[in-house]
Amino acid sequence: MADCFRNNDKLLEVDLSWNGIHSAGMHAISCAMNENFSIEKLKLSWNAVSSSTCAEGFGTAFKENCVLKEISLDRCGIGPRGALLISRGLQENNTLEYLNFDGNPLGQQGARQLFLAACAKAHVQGNSLEEEGSIADDLPDSNIVAEDMNAGAVVSAANAKSPAWNAPTPAAERVNRKLSMEGTSMGFVSSDAFDPSDPDKDYCFDMSDPYSRTVILNCVELVRAGKGEFLDGRTLLNEQPFSIPWRQEEWNPPQSGWLQVSFAS
Repeated sequence: MADCFRNNDKLLEVDLSWNGIHSAGMHAISCAMNENFSIEKLKLSWNAVSSSTCAEGFGTAFKENCVLKEISLDRCGIGPRGALLISRGLQENNTLEYLNFDGNPLGQQGARQLFLAACAKAHVQGNSLEEEGSIADDLPDSNIVAEDMNAGAVVSAANAKSPAWNAPTPAAERVNRKLSMEGTSMGFVSSDAFDPSDPDKDYCFDMSDPYSRTVILNCVELVRAGKGEFLDGRTLLNEQPFSIPWRQEEWNPPQSGWLQVSFAS
């Protein structure tokens, strides 16, 4: 199926919902989207995006694909970790007009990351504040206006603070975007998910895991933004002293080994 997406210029709308596609298949689809320049609407509801590799694939697709306008990834098992990986690419996208993440166990951290990433290059409206502990109230240092509506709530986030790793896009260049995150457990705070608003922690990263590499890149961006630091003498790669070149503009983290860091904001 993924091969049908590659270099296809006929397909405009695809619905693969409820097909029991597991993470390996969904990852193949996400990779194929990087080579497709015709599909504008893609529905993948009720499949599985449960692995880090798969979530990273969709993040890359959102970054590279400039045609897709609507995507439904509702009820795909995306948790806080997967949301962080997806948000890394989503914050670079300026063409998506509708994203549906309903019914995923995003938790507070995952919902926040997706929300901020969606706002980076868009005027965002969402119907996702029906749960106790809305992310609009929880986002730090953000200029967000939430207005209760009969059918839920609408968030106007044109001036929301962008993620630390991304410079905000001028208002005139922003796409209008709808973001749906109903039933995503926003009141739940995961104990093992990275939270950029509270990053102070001793970390031990498995660098073969895309999630670990994404977290360390987020920490690097926080350092560059003057919002934290790696504590001296406490960074080790495979038990050996290691220096993170955070001043280097394009740094690719190690793809293997164990990286230990202590971060303080």
